[in-house]
Amino acid sequence: MGSSFSKKMYIYKIVIDANCINSLGRIEAMNQLEAYHDAGIIELLRTSTLHKEFSKATTQKDKAIKYQTIGASSYHQSLDDENFPEAMGGGVLGHEDHGLFKKFFPNKQTGKGHKNSIRDILHIQQAMLNHCDYFITEEKALRRGSQHVPGLIITTPEECLETLEKEYISSYETINTQELKNRLDSSGPITLGSNTCHSFKITDVKTKRLLISAVIVDGHLHIHANFFDRDGNQQLEIIPGKKPKFYSGDLSISCGGRGGIVVGERNFQHFMIGNDNQINLAARLTHTGRVIFYTANMFSDNASHFFRIEKGALTLQGVTFS
Repeated sequence: MGSSFSKKMYIYKIVIDANCINSLGRIEAMNQLEAYHDAGIIELLRTSTLHKEFSKATTQKDKAIKYQTIGASSYHQSLDDENFPEAMGGGVLGHEDHGLFKKFFPNKQTGKGHKNSIRDILHIQQAMLNHCDYFITEEKALRRGSQHVPGLIITTPEECLETLEKEYISSYETINTQELKNRLDSSGPITLGSNTCHSFKITDVKTKRLLISAVIVDGHLHIHANFFDRDGNQQLEIIPGKKPKFYSGDLSISCGGRGGIVVGERNFQHFMIGNDNQINLAARLTHTGRVIFYTANMFSDNASHFFRIEKGALTLQGVTFS
């Protein structure tokens, strides 16, 4: 197994609103964001609601297909007579904020405008549930409401690009797409926060108990993990090729898509493990084949020993990384 990791680059998850799909390539900031996406430096994503919005717009729909889809916590039926649902569930854990619509749109709405506003909120809900970093849109009403969704930045493509490039200049002294790609690719295909490696194993420094290991076998990432609550009770064990074993507590596993991450007996494109109040582990396979662990809250049977990922930060306490 790889014995070390390198701090490389945080890969931002950016959700695109329908008005930023850039099907004709006329939005310059989107052109550069798309170049970063194609290189694997960032990840542009579409919500399941975008399929509904583009059901009759072939050009936009064809452009949107290139991006991976994120879903909601449940199925949302159509607001009109079309067969397309407003949103599809799958692969996420957590509650939707049902009061979010009134926070963004306090004034009464009717007709088409009301339907469009519902879809706007569905986009934002899905971005939040999937722990994304940005939602980019041209709609001022949505950008003004950014304070209602802590952790998610709602902004324009231009402002998003400006922020990213300032960070790249500060951290890496370049905004050149190929140079940034080379930096990211110079280490392994697994990312934990902003740290990269080829494989890893995290164990309790005293008891040697395994928290999690991940290794690529025949192009698939195999995960072996043990989950404990803060009282030291084991809740779940995941072993590649075997059915997940639940012991106690309220953890559940939500997976989506077909991909190269092996969770128990099946392969998925992304997964979350946790409950409605906390995600214990979450990862996704990007379009470039990189596996990103973007959230982790895993304890040993001693709660003071843990492994945590929050955005780009990786924290190890009382555990060893090898």
